Amino acid sequence: MSGQKAVLIAVDGSVHSERAFDWYVTNLYRDGDEVIGLVCPQIANRLSSIAEEDKTPEGIKGIIEDENKRIQETMDRFTKRIETTQVKGEVTTVNGISPGQTIVEMAESRGVSFIVIGSRGQGVKRRTPIGQVCDFVMNHATVPVMICKDA
Repeated sequence: MSGQKAVLIAVDGSVHSERAFDWYVTNLYRDGDEVIGLVCPQIANRLSSIAEEDKTPEGIKGIIEDENKRIQETMDRFTKRIETTQVKGEVTTVNGISPGQTIVEMAESRGVSFIVIGSRGQGVKRRTPIGQVCDFVMNHATVPVMICKDA
């Protein structure tokens, strides 16, 4: 099993996470490596930011259904990318307090060797070179982290 590794790739359905996957496959992937695509649901974030008039049982149910649909579409699309590139891997989703913390905890629990994450390069105030999730993962992960930033 020399040289084989498990790699966690954060997947959010954006072009940035797709580019991160492509970068990994092109530059680092070796036969036998296992890719774990992780989708982190954003239901809590979406619910906390809804308008007061939408805070009805029907409004909340609609948001949850929309987010679940988005999650499934993202998982299906990433699964297809894995199959198309013939990379050994899986796509999973885990609920957590925040995407960054979920990524770090999943990496630890699965014993991954490496984390790959895409970034738009926009922090909260658009002055930082990376966003909040990337910053958290970079500062809390116990394994190397590759941040694929758009040029």
